[in-house]
Amino acid sequence: MTDKIKRKIVLFFTLGVFALLLVVLGVINILSYAFVCSDADARLVKIADGGGVMTQSAAEQGNSGPLGPDSPETPDSARYFTYAFDGEDSVKVAFNMTAVSEENALKWASSLSGAKGWSKGVYRYFAYEISGVKYVSVLYCGDSWLSFYRTLISSVVALVLSTALAFGASLITVKTYSHTIRDSLSGEEKPQADVSAILESKLGEYKPRFEEKGVALDVAVSPGAVTDGDAGDVEIVIGEIISNALNFAKTKVSVTLSASDGRATFVCSNDADDLKDGRLDTIFEKGVKSDSSTGEGMG
Repeated sequence: MTDKIKRKIVLFFTLGVFALLLVVLGVINILSYAFVCSDADARLVKIADGGGVMTQSAAEQGNSGPLGPDSPETPDSARYFTYAFDGEDSVKVAFNMTAVSEENALKWASSLSGAKGWSKGVYRYFAYEISGVKYVSVLYCGDSWLSFYRTLISSVVALVLSTALAFGASLITVKTYSHTIRDSLSGEEKPQADVSAILESKLGEYKPRFEEKGVALDVAVSPGAVTDGDAGDVEIVIGEIISNALNFAKTKVSVTLSASDGRATFVCSNDADDLKDGRLDTIFEKGVKSDSSTGEGMG
């Protein structure tokens, strides 16, 4: 698989995870914002029903909706104010604020337009009429907004971390299964070699040489052992291993082939002399033989 294809797979997977999480977390935060607005409007409606004042009966809990109980605000704990406007005259109906003076609250209420909305970030207002007189109630919703901000920040962090994890996981997956992915994309089946049949054939081919040299051959071959790869390449490797074992054997060569969990295990051993100290580290290097000479082939 080329690096270009690998990069595309990683990119598409990461973007897919990012897009999915963006939609899911976006819906969660939109619903959270809608609940903040809905809760604030419900409390403002109760204030309007009380003539601009949050009465004890309007603030009491007891009715539980599908997402939890009503607001626990009481007339003393709710931070709000209400002004009534009759032409150019204004009347303070209720005032329970600490962060805003009455003078500024009056200017603020008179400047608000529209039936409802947000003002100065965390304040929800509601404009309504009672007996032809315009009322404006402003409610502090900082606690609700704090919960919404926490949800929003947690969503952003989750989005970033999950996207990073998806990117790392896709890199590892592509690196580990690149050959499988390549075969899937190409639509070609990976060639398999029947190791059992190849080994039986090579042993039959080498049997006269074993008899000529007087080396005993102990064979245990499980049928049906296969491996991924070209049959010709597997035959060459098996032939080289058997030939090498025969050349250095004194009296005996043992060949076993087993199959388990879809894997073939081939073991070839002999009773040759042990390698000299230090030769085991280099014996499998290209062209290295068990003696001090070098040459072509497997050694």
